[in-house]
Amino acid sequence: MTRSSNPMSHKDRWERHFQELVKFKQKSGHCNVPIRWSENRQLGQWVENQRKFYSDGKLSKDRFQRLRNIGFRFKPREEGWDEMYASLVGFKKTKGHCIVPEKRIANTKLARWVKEQRVKWKNGTLSEEQFQKLDNLGFVWQRHEAAWEEMYSRLVRFKNKWGHCKVPYNWSADRQLSRWVYRQRSYRNKGLLNKERIKLLNKIGFVWKKNIT
Repeated sequence: MTRSSNPMSHKDRWERHFQELVKFKQKSGHCNVPIRWSENRQLGQWVENQRKFYSDGKLSKDRFQRLRNIGFRFKPREEGWDEMYASLVGFKKTKGHCIVPEKRIANTKLARWVKEQRVKWKNGTLSEEQFQKLDNLGFVWQRHEAAWEEMYSRLVRFKNKWGHCKVPYNWSADRQLSRWVYRQRSYRNKGLLNKERIKLLNKIGFVWKKNIT
């Protein structure tokens, strides 16, 4: 009795799963395939096996390098970082920026992670690779810059709702925003507002003359 076709070799199976992982990375932005992923359970198990082989010293240098080159993480801690980074990428796609509000319950975990990355950067414990990924995404490293960006995003939301940037002074619905708007005018008049921030405010139709409403 003869077989109609040759069975797939171990090398071919590895290559097939690797290419599947590459496609997963291109679609999701990371290599963290769930071990019981319903769309491809074999791939999830294969990913787990690569971590085990690496841990046991049984993963060849060539395969290690190929996996590393596409951003594969061999340790759970690294995997967790990639998952949070992917969440930040999704946030950026939706909101257009990386300023994650801390007061919204839905953002609590991500906001805490963002703060941790700033602390690690200041302490010098953030890897160069992680720094580059965040920096390329438009991550805001300085807290005072993050605070300004957060207020700016609130002004953008005001503009989207009301059609203008004329936030009434001491506006009861958001006194913090109305006072921030007032300060931007004051800072510009005193030459204390940098060109980039002036440009961003002009972009959304900011009114520089005192708003009398």
